[in-house]
Amino acid sequence: MKKIYLILVMLFTVAFSVNAQTTSYPWVIGTGVNFVDFMAPQLTLGTQFTETTWEGAEAGYPFHLYASRFIAQGFSLTLDFNTINVPAKNLDKYLPNSDYIERLWAAEEWGRSGTRNNGLHIGSGRMFYGHLSAQYNFFSTMHERRLKNERRKFVDIFDPYIIVGVGATNLFEDDQKNYTYFSQQTGVGFNFWLQKNVGIYAEGDYTFMPKRDDFMAFKFGLKVRFGKDKDIDKDGIQNQYDNCPEIPGPKETNGCPDSDGDGVTDDVDKCPNDPGLPEFQGCNDRDGDGVADYEDSCPDIKGPKEFNGCPDRDGDGIYDLEDSCPDAAGLPEFKGCPDTDEDGIPDNKDKCPDIKGLEKFDGCADRDNDGISDLEDSCPDEAGLAQFKGCPDRDGDGISDLEDSCPDEAGLAKFKGCPDRDEDGISDKFDNCPDDPGTEELKGCPEKVIEEIEKQLSF
Repeated sequence: MKKIYLILVMLFTVAFSVNAQTTSYPWVIGTGVNFVDFMAPQLTLGTQFTETTWEGAEAGYPFHLYASRFIAQGFSLTLDFNTINVPAKNLDKYLPNSDYIERLWAAEEWGRSGTRNNGLHIGSGRMFYGHLSAQYNFFSTMHERRLKNERRKFVDIFDPYIIVGVGATNLFEDDQKNYTYFSQQTGVGFNFWLQKNVGIYAEGDYTFMPKRDDFMAFKFGLKVRFGKDKDIDKDGIQNQYDNCPEIPGPKETNGCPDSDGDGVTDDVDKCPNDPGLPEFQGCNDRDGDGVADYEDSCPDIKGPKEFNGCPDRDGDGIYDLEDSCPDAAGLPEFKGCPDTDEDGIPDNKDKCPDIKGLEKFDGCADRDNDGISDLEDSCPDEAGLAQFKGCPDRDGDGISDLEDSCPDEAGLAKFKGCPDRDEDGISDKFDNCPDDPGTEELKGCPEKVIEEIEKQLSF
């Protein structure tokens, strides 16, 4: 019977809806039912969702009354009063080491050993509790604006809120005496809206009592909102005509402020503190390129909208802010830089941008394949050695062919790579008698050879 009763209560509450409090309807009253669960705070977290011991569902009407006044910016001040009846037949489960508690303890679902051994000290009779609370509705401001200007959406139907308050709880304990305790509630709830001023709500609260065990309360009911405050922001414009009912503003802008005085109200001004133009939603366009500064990546340089207001000087489709070579048309893969020789190395990193080359040589070629780039190769068409800057040394005399006057004969450095076979200090290249030591005056020939030549010439 208990489960059927709970189902009927839930079905009744879901049949209606309520609009959240707004500046236009600041007062709300509600009435419904409430249920108290003394066991839930004693249980482990998972068990709290599966073990239901709600008091108020079996005997006596579990009455709940609610009143609230909207304050500002989604906040309301609420006062609630609740009463349930705890029948004597339900008391056995609250006794120390009761079968109910021991079953949960054995299953490791009862979380507090103190209440297991001492019980919960619950007596039969009517319980009363009430609290003065602060409530915050998350979507209140949004709803106020949309109720006047737009068609309602799903977000206007479901509205969550949180509530925190203090008050008192009066109940009978197991000695059947009546006690009153200070209590503090913290809860969450939601309004479910289907009509403008009438609807339902559901709320769950944890009630903390310093002097005895805590309990949880669940409230369901019907609300009605009323009592229009015609000008909540006191700007002389009634809420129904005020586009910003919670913020004072002049009549010229339908009650909305315009902080920067640009004719675009703050509620739609994307730059509310900087004067701007209506076509840019209140923002400026310093460079006059038709792109508002707040969307312009280059607000001081004219550029097309497709590049977020940045220019593309070389017209390669890559705007200058991301173009590594903004003055030379290039390719996206090279961040806007060209590759003139098409060797896969962009010109800004290519030491030989007009000649196809290799990456290891920074874009330069190696025509003779000697491992020395042509840019640094003194003999780019002849394979050579690194110590000779890419030039060969055919005669192996340690002098590169480029500097060797006798590249096919091993020689001496002092003779630019040429030999001196007769060791007369005159290079064979300039020695008329390379096999006979001579003098420099006689071009490397000895005197006897000269005398012999003269004799032959005298005949």
